[in-house]
Amino acid sequence: MPSIIAMSSGRWCVSPAHLPTIVTGRTCSRRLLIIQAYDTLCKHQPQHADRHYVRVLHRASTTSESEVETAIGLLLEHSQVPTFDAVRDLVRVPQIPALGQMHVNLQAYDQLLSSQQRRSHG
Repeated sequence: MPSIIAMSSGRWCVSPAHLPTIVTGRTCSRRLLIIQAYDTLCKHQPQHADRHYVRVLHRASTTSESEVETAIGLLLEHSQVPTFDAVRDLVRVPQIPALGQMHVNLQAYDQLLSSQQRRSHG
């Protein structure tokens, strides 16, 4: 039985073979897909399977688990090996647009404060 690190319920645990077998619905299909991905990696790239697998799991935990799951499913469906690079090419990290320096005009607030001060003193 392989002994590698895996992500389960947001926590790291030992290999997909050690994940609970009594699961239902989407959780079951997700775990089966993860096991299939690892088995495919072991078959096609045995020396690098663990590394790819952990990097794919890290990608899922830092981007979107559902998008990584979809990417793995698409790769397996097209008989492609779900290496980290292949998954990364399908699951891109969203780019946050750069914001320019904003000019803030606080004159309206200054006027509000000065009018409140005049009321309290007058």
